[in-house]
Amino acid sequence: MANTVPVIDHPQVLAPLLIKAKELPINIQFFSAITNNLAGSKVVDFASFGDNVIGFSDDGVYLANQTLLITALKYGQTNNKLIALHVDNRHQLGTATTILRDAAAIRFNLTGVNENYEAKPLAQDLTIVNQLQLPYHLCHLSTAKGVALIRKGKIINPFLTCEVTPHHLTLSIDDIQANDGNYLMNLPLNLKTDQISLIAALNDGTIDIIATDHAPHQSKEKGSFATSAMGIIGLQLTFPLLYTKLVQTKQVALATIINALTINPQKLIHHHDVRLKVANEANFTVIDLNLTQPVTRKLLQSKAANTPFLGTKLTGWPIINVHNGVIHYLHQEGT
Repeated sequence: MANTVPVIDHPQVLAPLLIKAKELPINIQFFSAITNNLAGSKVVDFASFGDNVIGFSDDGVYLANQTLLITALKYGQTNNKLIALHVDNRHQLGTATTILRDAAAIRFNLTGVNENYEAKPLAQDLTIVNQLQLPYHLCHLSTAKGVALIRKGKIINPFLTCEVTPHHLTLSIDDIQANDGNYLMNLPLNLKTDQISLIAALNDGTIDIIATDHAPHQSKEKGSFATSAMGIIGLQLTFPLLYTKLVQTKQVALATIINALTINPQKLIHHHDVRLKVANEANFTVIDLNLTQPVTRKLLQSKAANTPFLGTKLTGWPIINVHNGVIHYLHQEGT
């Protein structure tokens, strides 16, 4: 995503990242920002990025200017570029509001948000997007009300897609037991009924893909809810978390999880076929479905450890990564 420092809003910012990505044993694709510096006031020069990006996103910031939104969506439609939207109404909130569901915030004497934090701006976007039949991809869907809007919208607009994070699928505010910033993210965790609705939407195809929303932060940035930076790490834990919490509990089929992590994203970004087939590139991951280990700081490969899952035993860990036919063994040190 483009919400880096500096923001990926110009090909010159992207250029050194493309060089670095080629040196890594994984396939990395990039997004540019939609607007300069994520400011929401002027769109970037979309065409200048060519084939070096798969799409455009102001992830982390809601694009409230609908004229710019429509400009971006029309460019994406014409040029097969994914326009991925982060939706919230933070721009309308006072500084005293914490991005924490109100039912949890009240327990810590904080002012929180409700389901309309997502649903109100989403409904506003979909009103015009569905009317114009434009491709629109929603990032990190998080509420039952949002699910209902997407489900209804897909009947009207076949170009509407969305994603959900592993943490919104596996956590709710019922899991928040302390004033711990590792449970603070944007969009926030919601009610158990919202979590159940997201799982149902994944199962019935309303939700197209699962995306991590990986957001590393230093430990000093993760304090109490009132002062914490928003976001958690998620990349390394994605499959074992989903397998343990959803597949082993028989809430979601393994095939649904795999498709949401591989085939469906491939189609969404117009990537070549990623399935294991003769003549396809040998790019795949081997997972040990019997390997169980706790999440520890030593196990984490990220420089950050901001996750609410520290100490949680998870099953189904990747052990081998094959990239362009080259085998890479993944070293696990969790036990």
